[in-house]
Amino acid sequence: MATYKEASIQQSTGEIRIWTFDYTDDLLSGVTVASGTATHTPPSGDAGSVTVTASSPYLYLQVGPLSVTGQHYLDGLATLSNGEKSNITLAFTVNYPTLTARSGMLDIIRDLRAKTDAGPNDFTVAGVPYWSDKQLQTALDKNRQDFYRANAEPQIQYVGGGTTEYKIYYTGIENIEQTTGGTAIFWIEDADGDKLSSDDYTMDYERGVITFDTDHGGTAYYVTGRTYDLNTAAANIWQQKAANAGKYFDFSTDNHSLKKSQLMQHCLEMSNYYSSLAGPTTIQMYREDNTWA
Repeated sequence: MATYKEASIQQSTGEIRIWTFDYTDDLLSGVTVASGTATHTPPSGDAGSVTVTASSPYLYLQVGPLSVTGQHYLDGLATLSNGEKSNITLAFTVNYPTLTARSGMLDIIRDLRAKTDAGPNDFTVAGVPYWSDKQLQTALDKNRQDFYRANAEPQIQYVGGGTTEYKIYYTGIENIEQTTGGTAIFWIEDADGDKLSSDDYTMDYERGVITFDTDHGGTAYYVTGRTYDLNTAAANIWQQKAANAGKYFDFSTDNHSLKKSQLMQHCLEMSNYYSSLAGPTTIQMYREDNTWA
């Protein structure tokens, strides 16, 4: 027996996805799915390899990454325990590329997911699932502040016998993007503008705390990088979740009442909550005739 189906969700080019093929309707009493094979047909170019796993009444077909966008087809041919065969053809669309987030953003994105309950398949708009790491990074980039030569305050530490040392420095800046290319995104420099090697210190990017490997004697240091307002980003995402929830409506039967509109109200309340936690936006301005030492 052959069945044709069209997927309601899309797959991105770089995504590896496992599609579930259900053969329940083709199974007689006592008959199971014993094994299966599969083929992939792209709109152009070479077909991708498909990994097949049988677990009656299903075949699980893993495919990806895919090289081209457009309409793709998967044919899953199941061999049943009685020797019969059943085929399902699935048509699915690949309409968007996989865009990965910057590696230095992954910890911040993780925290934003926790604040917004944003899973990778929270909802779908025009076949595109939300929220990927890249989509959350875009929300964060809209709430980014760049800082230049911000002062790092040394913290005196008493190590016994009246001896002091300065290994810990506080920047007062939280949620800093981690450097992903030496000193390409975040760096520390001295008063002369010379950058320090990242091998000389450990950086707590979430709290903005520098821990040097050796005593630096209170020497002045400055930091340059990017920081993100997680609370404002979270408020914006909850607004988008509310917009999606706006399609739901309440309905009642004789014995049940479902008030799905409460979901939208909940999202708006969460947006207001995180808006109340967001810090003020500050901008540092410099005169054009000012010369840096």
